[in-house]
Amino acid sequence: MIHVAEAEIGVLDLTDWARQEAESISILDCWYGFTRH
Repeated sequence: MIHVAEAEIGVLDLTDWARQEAESISILDCWYGFTRH
């Protein structure tokens, strides 16, 4: 059970990190879009 809980926490950390990465990438895309025009 402990190993399963650790795996779930690892997955949550990974999805949380992925979401933050996606947000920062979208912010950069918006910024580049504004500077291009």
